[in-house]
Amino acid sequence: MVNYMDSWMSPSTEQGLEEEEAFVVGFLEGYRFIKELQRSGGGLTLV
Repeated sequence: MVNYMDSWMSPSTEQGLEEEEAFVVGFLEGYRFIKELQRSGGGLTLV
């Protein structure tokens, strides 16, 4: 498990945190998009 408090203390990880944040945001947007497709009966079935 990564200790994020340690990561925030060191400036060298700032870029990594930004990339991780962008990944999480993109993942959530994709998840919401898939859920919307399922709800509208788009014929997409993911478990």
